[in-house]
Amino acid sequence: LPAGSLGRMRAGRGITHAEGNAASRSSGERLRVIQMWVAPHADGLEPDQVERDFTAELAAGEPVVVASGRAEHAGSTALDIANRFAALHLATPPAGRTITLPAAPFGHLYLVRGAVTVDGAGETAELAPGDALRTVDTGPLTVTASEDAELVFWEMHASFDV
Repeated sequence: LPAGSLGRMRAGRGITHAEGNAASRSSGERLRVIQMWVAPHADGLEPDQVERDFTAELAAGEPVVVASGRAEHAGSTALDIANRFAALHLATPPAGRTITLPAAPFGHLYLVRGAVTVDGAGETAELAPGDALRTVDTGPLTVTASEDAELVFWEMHASFDV
């Protein structure tokens, strides 16, 4: 997948697949892959794979819903996931930009690159690349990029044991 793209694979009843970097090792091209697993809300799903390029949407720096099983995102450009309780937001705010991430009963914020300050529920956290922040009932999060940043935020409306 090229930068700015998202792939969604649904294993369903079982799949066989392989993963690899399309660039050769000698090219010196850097690769960053973020792979996350989301449990489905139903069993017996058909195996499926889809990908989409979100580069144009991400260019504005605001959060973009790129994958969701939530009813309010049905019919949007987000890739459909088989979990009605979760939505994945990506954002690439430039230095100095402040964005707002949605309130959620459970949240998981991961900073891919850059540096940000996160304010929520009266607390402030400074994040560096590779840092993660989990939230529980904190309301909306205000994120200010002190450097050009790239972040991933899972908005979850149920715990894993649903």
